Amino acid sequence: MSRLEFFKKEIFEILKTPKIIVLPAVALFFGMLSPITAKFINELIKALGGGISISIPEPTYIDSYAQLFKNHYTITAIVMIFVFMGLVAEEKQRGSAILVLTKNLSRLNFILSKFFASILLFTFAYILSAVICIYYTFILFDVFWNPNLPLAIFMFWLYGVFLIALILFASIISRSPAIAALFGFIGFAVVSFLSSLPTIDKFSPGYMYGLGLNIMGGKNLPSDSIYPIVTSIILILLLIVSGIEIFKRQEL
Repeated sequence: MSRLEFFKKEIFEILKTPKIIVLPAVALFFGMLSPITAKFINELIKALGGGISISIPEPTYIDSYAQLFKNHYTITAIVMIFVFMGLVAEEKQRGSAILVLTKNLSRLNFILSKFFASILLFTFAYILSAVICIYYTFILFDVFWNPNLPLAIFMFWLYGVFLIALILFASIISRSPAIAALFGFIGFAVVSFLSSLPTIDKFSPGYMYGLGLNIMGGKNLPSDSIYPIVTSIILILLLIVSGIEIFKRQEL
């Protein structure tokens, strides 16, 4: 089996499983919900305040993107762990991995095909979410554009790719999808914790979530994104290379 054939097989597997519905559906939901939440959250808070006078700043279009990234950073990340936790662990558990590898497919290509197929699924869902969010932001706020919006969108996409690499690594070192999910949650928690520590935070992939918004709001410069972007790329490469080396030495 050639590299291209197996990659196509992975794409078709995604199309035949709930993955093609679950992740895009979640992304689409938050793409629509985020602008609506940003626009009307003040009215909701005032209504729940029981007549108490509450001073709340008027929402802006940036709040729409803040809601989007916040939802993706928390809930979508958790969904991704469940969607991708069985990438390798499930095939090892079922014994299908060894069957595929006996058809002249290297372990390197086995891992890379799964990695890039997963990135395609995430990218499709993320673009769908970003486009619908931009559309509703324009409808509700009459403005949607910020010169640094593409950078913010790219940084969160890169964070998603990092999560895929992390979950794939967890799946490689695990014997079952459940254990892979556990390791995935631990990795996600560690990254989130590092993103809250002074000095260290600027090097954490999770730091890009808030940084993109701060750059859009003028609180940070675009050049401040260099550290987390470079660190994320290095970590992605380390996770994939380490995962491949571990997988090469595993008995299936």
